Amino acid sequence: MNFRCVACLLVSIAGAAGARSDEVPAWAHFWLGEWYAAYNARDADALASTYAADARVNDWRGREQIVQGLKQEWQRDDFLCTGRWTKMMVIDNVAVGWGDDACQPRKGGALTDTQWLSVHRRQSDGQWREEQSLWNLPNSPPSAEMDIPSWAHVHLAGIHDAYNSRNAEAIAARYVPTGRINDWIGHQGIIDGYKQLWSTTDDVCTGRWIALKLGGGMGVGWGEDVCRPKTDPAGEVTKYPWLSVVERQADGRWLEVLTVWSVEGEAVAAQ
Repeated sequence: MNFRCVACLLVSIAGAAGARSDEVPAWAHFWLGEWYAAYNARDADALASTYAADARVNDWRGREQIVQGLKQEWQRDDFLCTGRWTKMMVIDNVAVGWGDDACQPRKGGALTDTQWLSVHRRQSDGQWREEQSLWNLPNSPPSAEMDIPSWAHVHLAGIHDAYNSRNAEAIAARYVPTGRINDWIGHQGIIDGYKQLWSTTDDVCTGRWIALKLGGGMGVGWGEDVCRPKTDPAGEVTKYPWLSVVERQADGRWLEVLTVWSVEGEAVAAQ
């Protein structure tokens, strides 16, 4: 749908992580069909009901704002859309999916292809509803950090400190017990994955958030790491874009649920 365009960085990350094709569950296909049916019927209330009560869709928070935002959007654009999931990762009660769609003006015209990112959580009634939806982002991420809360900076700094000191257990502790980094699943999978990685590299890394969207006790953010050989500070620098899903715990801490890395990274000139 034309208002759900996702930043190219997210698309590149999704593509990089696409070596493993996680099966999209039946409920997600049904949910998406209901979403498009409501969108094409211009039924804002039905569409809003597919979201959690406190969902966040860019700057719209909660179903009432989603309804009002959709109605304003439809006054400007009159598209018919179809779409599909291209990838989904499901971890316990949280699902993160990428998709694409094609939209065409009702009066005819060129098709517009877009990509989007969606985060769902299984609700207390057993239904899966969307809690985060990312669209209308710039074609490239902003260069400056935007409204990143202090806990997120502390969280990321802790991960890099643990990475550079080769403390895999400390990194794993910043994830929920069933957390996932690409294909490393659970605390032990994360620990084993890092230890294997460190047997092949001596790099040290710093990083930053580029953007972080919070809502409904969950957050979706993306950023980049900058790594260089520890034994050669003037050596080649490699940038790794990443996507992170975080969740607020009952004790108030924010822990990561899912991290998706770029597989190969982007080599840049030493700085």
